Formats: sequence, C-alpha cells, structure tokens
Amino acid sequence: ERGVVIDHNSSVGRHPHILLCCGSSNLIKDFIRETILPDLRRTNDWIYHSPATGTLLINSYHPSYRGAAHRDMYAGMMSALQQHLDRTPLWSDF
Repeated sequence: ERGVVIDHNSSVGRHPHILLCCGSSNLIKDFIRETILPDLRRTNDWIYHSPATGTLLINSYHPSYRGAAHRDMYAGMMSALQQHLDRTPLWSDF
C-alpha cells in the first residue's frame, strides 16, 4: 500500500470542481472531509458538496470495475449527479 501525500499547492489545495473518490469504503471521502473540505454535505447516495468551495465529491467505486452490476452502478451514479446538478447551480459563484 502507498501512503497519501497532499501538496497544498496542488490542484487539491486549490479545490478542484469535482473529486472522484474511488474505493470500496468511505476512507478517501472521510480523509478529504477531515483534512481539506470540512463543510462537505451529503446531497444523495453518491454526491457530497462543499458550499464554501463549490467542490463536488463523488463517492464511487473505481472506474475500472467491470463486474456484473457495472452498468447499474454507473447509471445510478450518473443519475445522482444529474439530480444534484438539477437542484444546485453549477459553480456560478466560483
């Protein structure tokens, strides 16, 4: 396993518009919330939003996953993203 190193001059330090957290647990999302975006709010099963930065965090599986349920998982994630975007202005203040 490799450790995680965050350079606060990197794009993470400048708050990108979208973070895709891949994995089978909430470790990455929880790390981002605890260290970078403490104001993350859950908007649905897949999407978290930081009002302070406008950053969206998608708490998802790894995109290379190709199991039997891949299409359903992808469709669910994209539907959740669309629902969020329909309700929330797209970075109009950032």
